[in-house]
Amino acid sequence: MKKYIAVDSGGTKFAAILYDENLSPIKIARVGSMRPTTVDPQLINYQMDRLLELLELEKGEEIERASGALCGSSVFSKRLAEHCKVLSTDYCGEQTLGWYAAGLFEEGLLSLSGTGSATFVSYKGKSDCIGGYGAQISDEGSGYWMARLACEHAIRDYEGRGPKTLMTQLITEHFGGTNLHNALYKIYSMPNTAPTTALASCSVAVGLAAKENDELALQVIDQTAESLASQAIAAIRRSGVEHDIPITISGSTWRCPHLFRLYKQKMLEYDPNFNITVPQFEPIMGPIIKDYYAKYNRFDSDAIEQLKRDYPQHVFNID
Repeated sequence: MKKYIAVDSGGTKFAAILYDENLSPIKIARVGSMRPTTVDPQLINYQMDRLLELLELEKGEEIERASGALCGSSVFSKRLAEHCKVLSTDYCGEQTLGWYAAGLFEEGLLSLSGTGSATFVSYKGKSDCIGGYGAQISDEGSGYWMARLACEHAIRDYEGRGPKTLMTQLITEHFGGTNLHNALYKIYSMPNTAPTTALASCSVAVGLAAKENDELALQVIDQTAESLASQAIAAIRRSGVEHDIPITISGSTWRCPHLFRLYKQKMLEYDPNFNITVPQFEPIMGPIIKDYYAKYNRFDSDAIEQLKRDYPQHVFNID
């Protein structure tokens, strides 16, 4: 049985799928981020050890191909090559995984919003990127950026110098604190988790508060949608993209339905002819979808249903 590995590296997690030549899963694993710009080297080594353990890869085992997005996580490729016999590699950018996950194999625009954010365009053989400067500089429209805005409102509420917001309570509960002050300080001491990752994780509180029509939460989501839409429109203008280019999204922050609705609204206000789609799968499925397309020369509804049955945990849904 031939074995393949698909990987997806992000600011919050490093995911991997070990699968066979029939595109069926053998082992699925997920550990914390191994991104060197935000994670301590010792923690990266711990995550890598844990990943190899979860995949149950034996020393010297043969891997037909390793593919996917590493996003600077070079430790994975090095350690995997030391541990296994890797016959070939096909690493790519996270935008490529996002396009494949949406069933796009040629041109497209991808708005990424996970722990970080960026807008990618592939058009007439040329590529462009807007954003993606990292949490230390900006990462407008990302889960980290959204969480920071939410925490600013929550801190003002907690300290009595701003309006009340449900996000204060939800962020406190998210980190398990007795009050907001000690809850937020927990991000600096969470085991096996970088502070950037920890803070980004509380962006979920914004979506929960928005469902309760919290005014400030809705404001944060609107700011995030505006930032992502403005990046996409800037990329479209700069690249000379025509309105019929397919536009899709990628990243965990999009699971907030208010965010996608507002983003789509702002994009269609710019050009009502845009074709904006939600991907069927998470980015980690990109290499497997690419393999399916190469094997059968199609990626239709039957293919989607088959992969949904085989990989239900990697179906992408907007809640």
